[in-house]
Amino acid sequence: MNERLGRIGAQESTALITTALTVGGAFSKKSADAYSMGNAEYIVMPLSILLSLAVYFILAGAIKRCGAKNFCELVSGIFMPLGCLAAIGVMLLMIYAAFNSLSSFTAALHSLFFEGVGYDRIALFIVPTVFLIAMLGFETMSRTAKLYAIPMVLMLLVSIAGSASEFRVYRLYPLFGGGAGGIIIKAVERIPLFFPAFMSLLIVADGVNGIDHANRTAAISAVLAAGILIIAHLAIGLVYTYKELDRLFMPLFRINYLSKFEAHLMRMDKFAHLIWMNGGMISAALYIYCASRIFIREYALLDIRPAIAVSSLLTLILLLAETGDGTQSAFKICSAFMNKWGFSLYILPPILVSIFALARPKRRKIYGK
Repeated sequence: MNERLGRIGAQESTALITTALTVGGAFSKKSADAYSMGNAEYIVMPLSILLSLAVYFILAGAIKRCGAKNFCELVSGIFMPLGCLAAIGVMLLMIYAAFNSLSSFTAALHSLFFEGVGYDRIALFIVPTVFLIAMLGFETMSRTAKLYAIPMVLMLLVSIAGSASEFRVYRLYPLFGGGAGGIIIKAVERIPLFFPAFMSLLIVADGVNGIDHANRTAAISAVLAAGILIIAHLAIGLVYTYKELDRLFMPLFRINYLSKFEAHLMRMDKFAHLIWMNGGMISAALYIYCASRIFIREYALLDIRPAIAVSSLLTLILLLAETGDGTQSAFKICSAFMNKWGFSLYILPPILVSIFALARPKRRKIYGK
């Protein structure tokens, strides 16, 4: 079977998952009410990562107890004849996660850099690149993520440092927007931004040398990504008031323009955006690869490449539908639903699978020889 999986170490897997988590929390589009009652994203994002990590460990425990090597085997063993439908469901959710990783960058390129270029043309440029990254396989994209992770974080810190002269503490008010209840609700709603990265780790657990190694990677990546997102969103809150943030698209992309020493940095904002976009494409490639892998494992296909091609095409269709004349209105309705209730689609099925798996006799393996 040509899965193009390979094997990677702790550094590569940590870099890949941290990149995916950071892209999800720092560069994905926020829902319309993200800043409606104040900016508390520097609390919401780490809390959402923690909730996603909790669901991950529940699912990882079920996989380990059942003797499966990865999530693909758990689905095959639990669902039996319904595994085909379950695989398609997980595949579609991972494709939507890939779309989320690319949507903001595509829109940013369209509105901030290439105003005269159509959104569809930019999407037609980005998705084939993501397809090629996914086609190279899991090991290759992981080693590529290891190369890009440090520059991505470094450029983020440089961008924040460049705007430090504009920091004002009063802009953080009202503190803890929406209160504790509002923070928890928003954290739950943000789960679709982070849980796909953890789900990916379970789908390729055998490629990171087993569930135990995957668990360590998940914990380390969660801590690193949470720290990065606290710094990033705290900086955004010090630069913009919550009313300004409610009107701004991709504030991290705009924070570079506030730099007082921009001329000395030789327009580092362009370079930063390029590095960040590469992180988004690697994250999308990871989701496309994982969507394809669970599909071919359930349907016993021998080659992952056709599945990657189909997954990439579906991602492109979502990007084009977002701004298409005949599909834009319907897409906004679906997007609003996913922003509000998408977390249920991501976490409830894994929890149900875990409960079913954990209810089985401990010694009985549900999959494998």
